[in-house]
Amino acid sequence: MEPIQAPPDTWTWVPVAGSRCASGTETGFGVRLRPGSKRLLIYMEGGGSCQTAQSCWISPTAATTSGFGEEDFKKEPKLKTLPILLDNQANPFADANQIFIPYCTGDYHGGTKSQILDVQGTPKETFFWGGTNMGLFLPLLAATFPGMDRVWLTGTSAGAAGTVLNFHRVKKALGSRVDTLNDSGPPFASGLTEEEKNFWGYLPVEGCPECATGLQLHAFNRSLDPSSRFGQLSFAYDPTIAKQTPLPEFKQQLESFVEDNKSDPGFFSFIALNELPKNKAEADHVVLTSVAPGAFAKALADWMAAFAKDGDPGQVTQPYP
Repeated sequence: MEPIQAPPDTWTWVPVAGSRCASGTETGFGVRLRPGSKRLLIYMEGGGSCQTAQSCWISPTAATTSGFGEEDFKKEPKLKTLPILLDNQANPFADANQIFIPYCTGDYHGGTKSQILDVQGTPKETFFWGGTNMGLFLPLLAATFPGMDRVWLTGTSAGAAGTVLNFHRVKKALGSRVDTLNDSGPPFASGLTEEEKNFWGYLPVEGCPECATGLQLHAFNRSLDPSSRFGQLSFAYDPTIAKQTPLPEFKQQLESFVEDNKSDPGFFSFIALNELPKNKAEADHVVLTSVAPGAFAKALADWMAAFAKDGDPGQVTQPYP
């Protein structure tokens, strides 16, 4: 397979034949090449999920199911707002080659199946194709970025869940050390019901067919690359991820996840200590896009720099104003 050809130091859209959004339209990914760099950042976009006609098409709870192509990419605001994608000195990943994987499949970047949904009396084939798309994207990335010194696999929300679900694919395709930066998709929350797995067409994980929960998959991922690093960013109270979980229970699960992984020398965490929200409209979600100034912003910036540069960011619990 031929490597990607694109102008250096600028974002370029790469269409990929056979890839699909939920609507069936072709998609692809964005790339910013850094000539001479031996570092690669792969960002997986978030944006909810869906598995019914109502949630996918009538009142969508998943982002861009109607399609995401070159024109959408040209207008994508995250390229200018998400800190890990910015081209400035404050971003410790700025000198890396960068990949932007859009989210338009409603399946946490993991599905391989289409379903016929009844949209107000009209049958509509809906492609939960996120895992299939990754299978098409990764050979291109492997051909373009051989022998990287470091690969970071990162995502926000549903994209963070996607990093857990796709780590084994990325590691196998690229071979390099792969560090994970998971923002607001902790592995205990990315476990799926059997109904969801069957509906979206999740394939058994190669090498771990018994992996059924986020925790099991996280443990398997860590065993594939013990020298790598895993960074967890999360709000202590995050109803967007918690879904039906009572928020105090979510916080307890998050604390247990951090505590249980402290023996892993490559595990680090940054937990934003927000207040228990009175309702979901007040929820905090995605730490990297938080706008808290002062001490919180500095603590997060310091943690990110240490994580990216192989320092010791530690297990930080930072009050969130």
